[in-house]
Amino acid sequence: MEEMVTSIRSWMKNPTGSSVSTAESKSTPVNLRSTEEVHILIAEGFLLYNYEPLNEVWDRRYFLTIPYEECKRRRSTRVYQPADQPGYFDGHVWPMYLKHKREMEENTNNIVYLDGTKSEEDLFSYVYNDIVRELEAWKKTNMHEQVNRTERQFRSLPANQQNLLPQFLLHLDKIRKCIDHNQEILQTIVNECKHMFENKEYGEDENGKIVPASTFDMDKLKSTLKQFVRDWSETGKPERDSCYQPIINEIVKNFPKER
Repeated sequence: MEEMVTSIRSWMKNPTGSSVSTAESKSTPVNLRSTEEVHILIAEGFLLYNYEPLNEVWDRRYFLTIPYEECKRRRSTRVYQPADQPGYFDGHVWPMYLKHKREMEENTNNIVYLDGTKSEEDLFSYVYNDIVRELEAWKKTNMHEQVNRTERQFRSLPANQQNLLPQFLLHLDKIRKCIDHNQEILQTIVNECKHMFENKEYGEDENGKIVPASTFDMDKLKSTLKQFVRDWSETGKPERDSCYQPIINEIVKNFPKER
């Protein structure tokens, strides 16, 4: 567990430069999938929420629940060496599950309980939609609040100091419009991918709740927006040219079409 904590904290400081990698190391039970700017770390394992140092790093917690009869049935279909003795499930396996679950609930909160009897597709869709809701909650939470806080601070200044920045409030209004426009783009992205799994309609998520995004969530989102600007907008063209063009020039130089 201590090794896992060290690996996760190293990844949080530098996702692309940390030692966490399923491709290079099979000793760590941590799975990493990353893009250039947005990084997601998934840790899967037993008793993860019963270890206090790990509870400080999770942004989301999911726990698969399985009823007694189904758990016993699944256990009976597996082959163990040595084999389970008669009464082992009722005398040890199930009591230990209840014990650890109780300890988990006492030591942490904000756990999302998933129905372990559902299909893998349904479970994955639920978790995916939970992430999508972070984007949907973005407009009403962090960004507008930052602008509102800036306006409150500005208005708290003496009038003579406010007069030094006569266009400042207009500038904040422009920022609000940009936030709304970014939200429209994000909403378009979300609308296009809500039902992307298989050819199946999942219907409206009546139980979905818009919850405030964490600071870590907002950092990820802002990194993604910056990537949009850098790689696709006219404003980002100078940075694209300075980053990509030297590489393109070298490729063209060393691998000309004539070869």
